[in-house]
Amino acid sequence: MADRDKPTLDYRSLVRNFHENGIKWLLEVPGNTRELLQLLDRRELIDLLDLDRLMRDPTTFIQPDFRHVEADIVFTAPLRRPVRGRKNVMVYILIEHQSEPDGMMPLRVLDYVVQIYKRQIRQRTEGQAPKTRKGKPFDPVLPIVFYTGTATWPSVAPFADLVELGELFGELIPALQPVFLNLSTFAGATLERDGGFLGAALRLLQNRRTPAAAFRRLLRDVVERLETMPAVERLRWLSLLSYVNALIYHVRERPEQADLREVLQDSVQTDAHRQELFAMGKTIAESLKDEGRVEGRVEGRVEGRVEGSVETNRRTLLRLLRKRLGTSSRRMESLIQKTTDPEKLESWLTQLVDDDRCEELGVG
Repeated sequence: MADRDKPTLDYRSLVRNFHENGIKWLLEVPGNTRELLQLLDRRELIDLLDLDRLMRDPTTFIQPDFRHVEADIVFTAPLRRPVRGRKNVMVYILIEHQSEPDGMMPLRVLDYVVQIYKRQIRQRTEGQAPKTRKGKPFDPVLPIVFYTGTATWPSVAPFADLVELGELFGELIPALQPVFLNLSTFAGATLERDGGFLGAALRLLQNRRTPAAAFRRLLRDVVERLETMPAVERLRWLSLLSYVNALIYHVRERPEQADLREVLQDSVQTDAHRQELFAMGKTIAESLKDEGRVEGRVEGRVEGRVEGSVETNRRTLLRLLRKRLGTSSRRMESLIQKTTDPEKLESWLTQLVDDDRCEELGVG
């Protein structure tokens, strides 16, 4: 993998914002995105694309309204062969990752797709793209919603379902149905067979809450599978192992983590690879220490990570919110006081420290 295929998000960003950036960090690598696309049931579309020429588009189409909800990734791919006489067609592939269900997803995807079409017009007007084809001014967009959460979300509803009297207005309402890829619906064998090396890592994500002994066995299997990647894909191997390392830190209980990292070290066969894993661990520690410096001393943090009690995290959240806003709303305070999930409180606190935008925490 060439240097241009490295994730544009650095590893510290992955560690600090794992739930927001983890999948995006993986999918910014074209090889990982190719394997994700192999999991789609739209074979008639995927088989048309020359995925060996998949290119990441660095443009983000997220509007300020949707900042820090989740992240979009856009790739382009040409056709593998002419279709119906058409040769120079470039397909835009929009991947929207979600770790929680979002009822506004139809609007978000519609907005992103329209922006991609508008950008095509701008590029042609400014001479950055081929001249408009007669009668067919746009290249197609393939929108995909990739859901990796645990809450039930069977499908993305049509946009008409969000509109009062939508059934009466019919064709007057924009119609767009993205491809919905729900990680929880895949059998483990399917992920590994069709999803390649990325599928192996996704299987670990899929089983992130499994009991300790079973998770340990699966981790060993996954890392040994990744170790078979060819040498030319060393950077992609490193991105996958970095993700697995961060996954262990964020979703497994702290007492398990040292043992699981030993599994990582034991499963990696070459000294060079072991050294890279060791470097990842150092980066995690350094990143978390950096977090701890923001806002001075934050109660309940050990090496920068919120490890205190639920009550400590509540007090810290309320104190920082009041400091930023002058006063926090009763609704914010009530929601924080009712929350008993330590991961949710930790996520809010980490976002508040990292981002400094209280209204975007999902609290207000």
